[in-house]
Order: sequence, then C-alpha cells, then structure tokens
Amino acid sequence: MLFPLAVVHSSEPKYTVQQINGLIEAGKAKRSGACFANQGLGCQSYLWKESNNHHVFFFLRDGTCYGEYRDEVLSGSRFLSTAERYLVNDSRKSEFLANTKVLPFVCKSNSRIWKDDACIESRIRWTFVSTDLKGKEVERGATVEQGIRHGVISIIVPSHLASNDDEFLIGLTRESLTEHETAFGARNPVIEHFGLTNRRSSIWVQMPDENARFVVTLFKKLPDPEVGTVAFPGMRRQRLASMTISLDSPRNTPFIFVPDDASP
Repeated sequence: MLFPLAVVHSSEPKYTVQQINGLIEAGKAKRSGACFANQGLGCQSYLWKESNNHHVFFFLRDGTCYGEYRDEVLSGSRFLSTAERYLVNDSRKSEFLANTKVLPFVCKSNSRIWKDDACIESRIRWTFVSTDLKGKEVERGATVEQGIRHGVISIIVPSHLASNDDEFLIGLTRESLTEHETAFGARNPVIEHFGLTNRRSSIWVQMPDENARFVVTLFKKLPDPEVGTVAFPGMRRQRLASMTISLDSPRNTPFIFVPDDASP
C-alpha cells in the first residue's frame, strides 16, 4: 500500500514567536527531553501535541524563542511530513544572537511516500529566509528542491581484499553535503554494516537525486586487546581502502569494490 505525499511545501512560518511563547506560557507546550541531531548546543525543546497524529516541537536557545520549530504529521508510527525552521548553523551562538539585528533561518519541508512499512521516497524543499528581531521578513532566497530515494545497495568485495579468515565491515558516507544541509546542521555520519556474507554487504541508504556521491570504506576488524590492557571504546578496526560511487540514478546491480587508488 502506498501512502500519498502530504503537501506541506511552504517556507512561511507556521508559528510566530508570539504564538510559541503563548503556548509555552499556557502550559500547552511542555518541556521535552527530545534532542535532534541538528539542534546544536544550548537548545531546549518543548512539545505540543495538537493531536495523536500532529506533534510540534518548539526550540528555545538559552531560554529565548527565535521562532524555531519542527512540525510533524504522522499516520500511526509513519512520518508523512515534517516542516522545520531553524536558525542557520553558524548563527546559533549566543555571541552572534546578542549582537545581530537580522536573524537568518533555513526552512525545510519534507514529504514522504511509504510502501507498506518502508519509506521509499522523500521530497524536500529548502529556503533561506532572514527576518528582523520582530519576525518581519527582510530577505528570502530561492526555493531549492531535493529528491531522496530510499533503498538498498549491495557491495561485493573481491577475495583478494577480504579473505574468509578475518572479519570485515563496510562504511558508507556522503562525499559532501549541500549548502542548505550544512546550514541546517545536518550530520554526515558513516553508515556502517558489520560483517560480510560471502564477501557481500547490503546497506539501506538515502540517495539524493543530485550530489549523490558516496565514499565506501572497507575496514578489517582487529582482535580484542589482551586482558588487563586499556582498550579504546567501540570496535577496533583498521581501514584498508576506499572507493567513491555515484547513486544519482537507480541501480539494480551490485557495486564491485575497487579502491580509488588501485592501479589500472
């Protein structure tokens, strides 16, 4: 069953500073322990549940509201859409906020399409907006659309790089983030898949329509340290090689791992 895309594409603020402060002061938006990776330090979250399928998080920085929020529309446990508005990443420090007369925001709206229990596609719109301290808009950038496909890619590692005598893992990360993603405070984590089955690894990944170059890294698991020695937390590993791949178009065949520095 396919869930249709929810139409939420708008960079107009859903909630003003006055509305957010009013909901918090009235006790309708309650202090929340929710923490999102892109929030940054010194950010306090408040949750307003308008209904079971509509949740809104408001964000204050050092106790001050600047009009930041995350609006979520759900169907059960599925996120149908989110609309978010944040100060750009390099403008969230208290020193900047204490001296600026213009507040720069990055706005993101994300609609998702589901097939059964899996999200298979996202459509995102990004916009930069600047306001004065009273919330009046003073500048608006062009809207940029970004498509994200969700799916599985397979990587096969040749036997001369991964023998059956050792344990290996594959790491996958975007080669670079877009200007809007960076301003949003998006992370670029390494997606790790532990172990190879017949020297093959299958990884669930989000693939942008553009700027979809990924770095695939092959690691070898190192033996655990001897008893009584001090170990670094986490799995000990050795980087063996990396290769760069492009995922800007659908692909049904697996990638053969060929290191970027391999001789022709």
